[in-house]
Amino acid sequence: MKKIKILFYALFFILLTGTSYPQLAKTSWGLGIGFTYPRFTAVTPPSHSAYNNYGGYISLQRNFSEHVAFRLSANYNHLESKYDGNSVEIKQKLGAFTGDLDLMYYLLPCEVISPYLLGGFGGMIYNIKNAPQSGYNGNSTAYQFNMGVGGELKVSSSLNIKAEFTYNLGSTNDLDGRDNVVLKGLFNTTADAYARLSVGIVYLFSKGEPSHLCDLYEGVTKTIIEKPEKIDYSKIEEMIKKEIPKEQPQVVSVPAPPPKQHWVLIGVNFNLNSAKLKTESYPVLLYAIEILKNNPDMKVQVSGYTDNTGSEKYNLKLSQRRAETVMNYLVDHGISQDRLTAKGFGEADPIATNKTSDGRGANRRIEFKILK
Repeated sequence: MKKIKILFYALFFILLTGTSYPQLAKTSWGLGIGFTYPRFTAVTPPSHSAYNNYGGYISLQRNFSEHVAFRLSANYNHLESKYDGNSVEIKQKLGAFTGDLDLMYYLLPCEVISPYLLGGFGGMIYNIKNAPQSGYNGNSTAYQFNMGVGGELKVSSSLNIKAEFTYNLGSTNDLDGRDNVVLKGLFNTTADAYARLSVGIVYLFSKGEPSHLCDLYEGVTKTIIEKPEKIDYSKIEEMIKKEIPKEQPQVVSVPAPPPKQHWVLIGVNFNLNSAKLKTESYPVLLYAIEILKNNPDMKVQVSGYTDNTGSEKYNLKLSQRRAETVMNYLVDHGISQDRLTAKGFGEADPIATNKTSDGRGANRRIEFKILK
């Protein structure tokens, strides 16, 4: 039992501190296995839930989309309860095998730790030993309803670590070894219930076509990414001239090689209060990537800036996220991570006035600073 607890805590530590990769498939099949700690929640005096409980499970999961999955699981739970009657403590033991079908909904499938909700039902075969009331010992059957919450930590493209809490409501009131028809439990019913805390792994042994739900960029198509040679750079220059505010006519979009020590990428725009790139940003970034590839020894700091809308603290975080988005885009298109750093400066160092919309648009910018 002590070894199970040590493993239980170790998996929780990994869940809180690990890093992983995003889910890249639209559909998948997963095989899960893990340990559980079950405990009665709907027992009434003189019965009391005991602590010497344990269990395990194995599951088969079908992800029909990035958000929705069905899971079929086989579980074993050993639960104990104490009954104080006539000054004699009776310890009852329940061994239950259950088969459950649950619907799962992933709230944030693109995050490193993806939380989910679940609900479902199952059948139960259970055995009671040392029941406080005669006639309840032996084997019996019931069904149960399940509801719960959980989270999955993606440690690779095919392996997830999961932690889950479920509330299981039985169809009978004799799971604690006695017939007690008082209202009890989370839903104020006469049925007995128990909760389970589970920790385990899910191995995705089969995956469908790649998903683009977790892409950082909006509006980009596969053609634009894979065939940048078709970009009309004359249109880029026209767009840049249109976007440059009158207050700062000297600002240019990208330098002609050889690059200067510092330049501003006009036309690299983001959605409001977001780090997602707008469609018009990609041609400018692809042009910048071309320059970086032609200068392989160049190291660059990607600097993010905002206008003065909102608090300084929020703008600092937003500018950092935007700088990291651009840096990730460069890395995805062949620029070595070793050549790049990302830093957000918030609303500092405006290049135009924040009193006009054109000026604020110019201040919401990405700059490249040549480090070498």
